[in-house]
Amino acid sequence: MWVFVLLFLHHFDSEVKNMATKQTNIVGFENHPSLKNCVLTPIKNLLNERKLHLNVFGEIVSIEPVRELTAKDSNEVYKISEALLNDGANNTIKLVLWFSDADKFRVGDKVLVKNGYTKSFNHEMQLSAGMYGTIELIK
Repeated sequence: MWVFVLLFLHHFDSEVKNMATKQTNIVGFENHPSLKNCVLTPIKNLLNERKLHLNVFGEIVSIEPVRELTAKDSNEVYKISEALLNDGANNTIKLVLWFSDADKFRVGDKVLVKNGYTKSFNHEMQLSAGMYGTIELIK
């Protein structure tokens, strides 16, 4: 019985990884070290509800100029920018870039958001790396 369960779990895990990889269109980047053992979430699965601990790959197709926000409580100034991330299958989501990430990326860059999350802001789903995630340029 345990052998069956272990075989099923191994097969299920492999299928989930294959399905996620196929849906995110990473052609040409399959063997990149950052993507090799990474389970990716397709952008089309991010558009309806808040999700945590996401790995998302895509290309930046547009980016807003960097602007500054001032925190009301501490008067600290933060840099922020917003980009549109496309997964190659015509699915897009707004990617919020904070702090040093705000001016780090350009249109055409392929990026991997690791341990990101989504939330709704002004009735629009947004993807962010937050405090615990990273956004990596994939070359």
